[in-house]
Amino acid sequence: MAEGSDRSLLRWRQIPGSVWALGVVSMLMDISSEMIHALLPLYLVVGLGASALAVGVIEGVAEATALIVRVFSGALSDRLGHRKWLAAAGYGLAAMTKPVFPLAPSVGWLFAARFIDRIGKGIRTAPRDALIADITTPDLRGASFGLRQSLDTIGAFIGPLAAVALMLLTADNFTLVFWFAVMPAFLSFAVIALAVREPERPADLKPVRSPLSRAEIARLDGAFWIVVTLAGTLLMPATKGPHPALVLIHGSTPLVRYYFGAAPYNYAANGIAVLFYDKRGCGESGGKLSGATIETLAADAVAGVKYLKNRKDINPNQIGVDGHSQGGWVAPTAAVMSKDVAFVMAGAGEALTGSKLARLNNAASRARDEAAWRAIVASVPFTR
Repeated sequence: MAEGSDRSLLRWRQIPGSVWALGVVSMLMDISSEMIHALLPLYLVVGLGASALAVGVIEGVAEATALIVRVFSGALSDRLGHRKWLAAAGYGLAAMTKPVFPLAPSVGWLFAARFIDRIGKGIRTAPRDALIADITTPDLRGASFGLRQSLDTIGAFIGPLAAVALMLLTADNFTLVFWFAVMPAFLSFAVIALAVREPERPADLKPVRSPLSRAEIARLDGAFWIVVTLAGTLLMPATKGPHPALVLIHGSTPLVRYYFGAAPYNYAANGIAVLFYDKRGCGESGGKLSGATIETLAADAVAGVKYLKNRKDINPNQIGVDGHSQGGWVAPTAAVMSKDVAFVMAGAGEALTGSKLARLNNAASRARDEAAWRAIVASVPFTR
C-alpha cells in the first residue's frame, strides 16, 4: 500500500507546472463566475425587475454562444499554431466583463456582459484543453486533464459558498458581492499570462490551413470518435508493471461494465490489467447500439487496445481481447482490424456464419411464436 501511495504521489509530481497553473486559472475564474452566476437570476428579478422569461433568454443565449464559439476557437488555435494567447484572450475578455455586473444600470447591460463573458469562455476552452495535451506526455494526459478539471470543480464549489457568505456579511448587498467577484477573475488572467509556458511546436509539424474542412476532419480515425463516447474502468494489478492487459467485450444484449462481475478483479489479482466498458449506447457510454455492426463493436474494442498501448504501465506487446457470446465474433474481428491485438480469447461464441445463424434464429423464433400462440388459444375458455 505504501509503495502504491509513493508511486501515485510521484505521478502527481511529474505533471508539468504549466498544467498546475492552468488548473489554478480555471479555479480562480470559476470562483469569480460562480459568485456572480449564483446570484444573477435573483438580482435580475428582485433588483432590476426582470421577468422569468428574460432570465431564461439571457442564460440560454449565453450558454449557446459559449458552445458555438468553442468549435471555431479550437480550429483557430490549430491554424495559428499558438494556443496560450488565444486562451488568455478568452480569460481576459471574461475578466473585463466582471466589473460590468456591479455597474450595470439595466437588464440590457447585464445581457451584454453575460453574452461577452460566454464568448470569452467559448474562446478559451478548446485552446486551453489542446494546450494541456501539447504540454503533457501521453502517459500523463489523463492525470493532467483530471487535475485541471478537479481544480475547476473546486472553484465551482467555492464560488457559490463565497457568494452566500458575502451576502450574509453584507446584508444582501448584491453590488458589493459582485465587486468581490472581480478580483479572482483578474488574478486568473494574470496567472495564465505569467505562469503558463507554451511548448515550441515541432518543426516538422504540418500547418493546418482549414481545420474544419472535410479533408481535415476525415483524417481523424475511428478511435477519435469512439474514445470520446465510451466510458469504462481500468483495473490494475497491485504488482509493479508493465503488465499484460485485456479488453473485455460484451455479448449481444445492452449491457454495462458491471455485467462482467468478478472476472475483471480475478484477472487483476493474477497480474493482468483489465479494461472493461459500458457497451455503446448503454450506461455512461454514448453512441447508438441499434444498427451497430460487428465491425463497429470491434472498433470500440480496438480503441480500448490503443488506449492501453499508450500507457507506460502496460506491456504494449501483450494486449489482448476477450469476447463472450457475440463478443466471440467481435474479438477476432478486432484482431483482424488492428495489429496491436496480441492475442484473442473467445467464450460461447457462435461457430456459424452470421447469415446461417440469422436463418436459424428466425426459424426458432417462428416455431416459438407458433407454440406460444397454440398455448394461448388452448387456454382461452370459449362459450357457445
